Amino acid sequence: MILNKKKLKIDKTEKNIEKPPFIQNDRYLIDVENSRVIRRFAGNVSADYYLLFGILLIFLITGCTIRITFKGSSVPDDVKTASVQYFENRAPLINPNLSHTFTEAMKDRITSESRLIINNNLGDVDFSGEITNYDLRPMAIQADALSSETRLTVSVKVRYQNFKNPQTNWESSFSAYQDFKSDRNITDIEDELVKQIVEQLTENIFNKAFSDW
Repeated sequence: MILNKKKLKIDKTEKNIEKPPFIQNDRYLIDVENSRVIRRFAGNVSADYYLLFGILLIFLITGCTIRITFKGSSVPDDVKTASVQYFENRAPLINPNLSHTFTEAMKDRITSESRLIINNNLGDVDFSGEITNYDLRPMAIQADALSSETRLTVSVKVRYQNFKNPQTNWESSFSAYQDFKSDRNITDIEDELVKQIVEQLTENIFNKAFSDW
């Protein structure tokens, strides 16, 4: 009897010191004997991946400086400022507000789509020129010789100067238009038509000046 009790005591001690081969919780499966993580349960570690993604994103944003602006345009590092001279209206048909409207719209285009700062005198790059045409012309002549639509066209001549890189200077003419129903009164819709035309013109001028760099 004594031997049996001793044997039971030994068996109980051995059971208490026995180590399980693996430990598992809600996040890891661990090989105790070899002290290594066998598996990480993806379903419970999504926060880890979000954290890693956030760190990588911050690194990319802070570690990379790209001098690219909207619509594929880019500006060299040495060009900091731009200037837009007043565009005189030399068209045969005069719209009294067009010079101011176009000049200010050109400035807005530059500041909204690049990092350049407007210099009221002379910037690193400069835009100057004049409005050369403001034309109303009937379009889509019908069988009764009456026009169903009329086209408003605005043309400007632009001189672009880059004082940092004079080889990129140019002078060019730009035109844009809008059609409207001939039974509409031009005075009722002229401001809106001019706004749309000026938007087209400034976009084309901006792209020629900055997208080729």
